[in-house]
Order: sequence, then C-alpha cells, then structure tokens
Amino acid sequence: MNLNAQYYSIPKYLNSGKRMCGLPREELLPALCIFVLGFFAKHYAIGFVLAAAWFMGLRYIKTQYGEHIVAYALYWWGSASISRMVFQHTPPSIQRYWLS
Repeated sequence: MNLNAQYYSIPKYLNSGKRMCGLPREELLPALCIFVLGFFAKHYAIGFVLAAAWFMGLRYIKTQYGEHIVAYALYWWGSASISRMVFQHTPPSIQRYWLS
C-alpha cells in the first residue's frame, strides 16, 4: 500500500538561509541591533562585546549542529502560531512524516 499523500518533502527554503551583506541574516541582524542599542546608550564597548558574543556564539552553534539550526529549531520546537506565520507553505511539525 502506497501512502505518499501522508508524506512531505523538506522545503527548499528551510535549507537555504537568507543573507545580508554576505552573512547569514540570523547572525547579523541581532548582533547589529545589540550593537546599535549599546551605541545609543553610550556603552560602546559593552554593546560591541555583546554583539560579538552573539555573532561568534551563534556561529559556533552552527558549526556544531548545522548551518540551518535556527530555522530547524524554530520549526520543530517553536510556538505553533509563530510557526504558521513564518513557515506558511510547510505542514505543522506534528505531522512528522518527511521524505528526504
């Protein structure tokens, strides 16, 4: 019996991350926001150190668990309502019948 209607293939947009200035968006945007907040609060060094820690920490996590760990973590363990907004063309994560 062939039940291919129950299975889904992994969408390509989960495997290709968005980039800004050649760097992954999930690394650059939060680090830039942290630095800008520190800059406006006149805590330049603290903002720079926190932004660098975010950037290098996330880069370290990505080398350990894969390039798209942030998108995968949001999809599998994130809130269902947020997951529906971000991953509009993807079935809910409770339907775990995926084709490779």
